[in-house]
Amino acid sequence: MQKKIQLLLHSRLRHWQKRGRLLAVIGAIVAVAVLVWAGAAHWVGHEYIITDGAQQKTVRLYPGTVDEACQAAGFEGKIVREQYESEGKTYLTLGDTLYATIAYDGQTQSVPFSPCTVEELLLSNGITLDGNELVTPDLNVRLTQDATVTVVSVTYETVTETEEIDYGVLVRESDALEKGVRKLVRSGVKGEKQVTYRVTLQDGRELERVAVSETVVTEPVDCVIDHGIGIAADDTPQQEMAWDEGVIFPGQQASGQAAGASGGTDSTLDAVSGTLSTEGKDEVWSAPTDVSVDTAGKKITLPDRTTQSYSSVLTVKATAYHRLEEGGLITATGTTTQYGTIAVDPSVIPLGSRVFVVAEDGTSWSYGPGLAEDTGGLIKGNRIDLFFMTGTEANNFGVRTAKIYILSDGG
Repeated sequence: MQKKIQLLLHSRLRHWQKRGRLLAVIGAIVAVAVLVWAGAAHWVGHEYIITDGAQQKTVRLYPGTVDEACQAAGFEGKIVREQYESEGKTYLTLGDTLYATIAYDGQTQSVPFSPCTVEELLLSNGITLDGNELVTPDLNVRLTQDATVTVVSVTYETVTETEEIDYGVLVRESDALEKGVRKLVRSGVKGEKQVTYRVTLQDGRELERVAVSETVVTEPVDCVIDHGIGIAADDTPQQEMAWDEGVIFPGQQASGQAAGASGGTDSTLDAVSGTLSTEGKDEVWSAPTDVSVDTAGKKITLPDRTTQSYSSVLTVKATAYHRLEEGGLITATGTTTQYGTIAVDPSVIPLGSRVFVVAEDGTSWSYGPGLAEDTGGLIKGNRIDLFFMTGTEANNFGVRTAKIYILSDGG
């Protein structure tokens, strides 16, 4: 019995010894497999093909990152300019660091960056937008070289302003007045309107304003000028300058007959203007002159010793034009040019204004009385253009500094 028990124990021991050796073999095989798999995985890994334009290198990492791949390849101080995947491989093109200048909220900063869109650049530098900004370049533009990005705050406001309305000039033909006589029937009065604008502001500075509505407060009153077309008797003497009863100028064209150009007229004037007369020249053009001014009472004493009240006086640059020029025959108000016709900027001197033009010193020369009834493309601001019958006279006048007195309607 004891012997049988010993044999059984011996048999069981041998069985477990065999099983232990088997498990050891299996464990060794598993360990080797793991090592082989790990080594193979490391050898295969992920392939990065990297170039900086001068050289190209290939590295395998598992799992690995782009930065680790660049570091493993020995590329230092470079940034990724381009990256794409193809057939399970990552291709990287490297370059020097890019810098962007960002102007935002009154400050400017220079920051390094890798190729990205403008929006990505701003976000990576902590700049968030609320939609009320103007960004240059556009947010979706991809930056691949040094760049400047500007962010401007845009706001809007509504502004209502009071503005003047220019009046028109109505010229009526009148056979009750001698041909060439001009009579101011009614002075023009500017109107008034309220205009509402939508104003666009960039960083607090006005960029644009658009009128959205306007309301007329006061209608303008047109200036009315009667222009004589009546025929005077042949023996009617040349009239003297008169300022009373609104008469601006007497006729300076020959009375009812052809008057050849004379008294300093250009040789070509007859061919161009036919029967135009130079009469009246001496009454509006003289040198020296005798003008005295009472600035306290706002009165001016003219060379003929008559006194006129004036509402304002301007120092202007005076030039000259004549009938030989294009547009030198009919004025902007529809009248015929003659001595005393003056072209003005209507925003400075209203059309229809009676004026007196004299040298800046008040004595060296005088153009004399006139009517603001013409305009010109170059006549802007404090500048006037004096009409002369001939090119010779206009050329002799040249460009001079003058004072122009805006005469009061009441005389």
